[in-house]
Amino acid sequence: MTARTLTSQKIITAAKELVCADTALTFANLGRHLGTKSQAIYPYYSDVAAVHIAIANDFFQRLVSQLQQDLVGLAGEPAISQFAKTCRQLAAAEFPIVQLILNMPVATKRVGTLKESIDQVYHVLERLLAPFNQDEAHQLVVSRMIRNLIIGEIVHEGTGRFQNPAMSAESSFNQMLALALTSFDTQSG
Repeated sequence: MTARTLTSQKIITAAKELVCADTALTFANLGRHLGTKSQAIYPYYSDVAAVHIAIANDFFQRLVSQLQQDLVGLAGEPAISQFAKTCRQLAAAEFPIVQLILNMPVATKRVGTLKESIDQVYHVLERLLAPFNQDEAHQLVVSRMIRNLIIGEIVHEGTGRFQNPAMSAESSFNQMLALALTSFDTQSG
């Protein structure tokens, strides 16, 4: 691949392929995967950490886009439930990418475009929860509970911990989500 045909999106696509193939994400590996020299990547990304940030941004932007599609016409508990299910589905489908994001330093996720991308997802949930809550503290607790449920599910399912044949991971997730929403109803209003 010549420098003229290389783009930041092609680099991110190749980087995601390496991550999903459990191949070390280095400029040397990335260059080989792209069929170019590693030096050709530097005009686009200064280092591997910048590539990680771009991968995370890409994930969160796609998640926001999917949420916008999946939440059309929904409100209340069905919308909150769909929010959780959409997050779980995309993250489960791309678990190696999610692992990369979870392993990124917290400070990296709290600045710049990555913070903005993550905040977009949080704002969607906050808007869905706002009509049900009378105070910020309660909304924060409910928001954290739902996010913990989603992230816990992703981590446990992705690492193979939910293999009990008595109940599928999806079924238990749906039941836990319903319990969380029921608990939320009794605390609101």
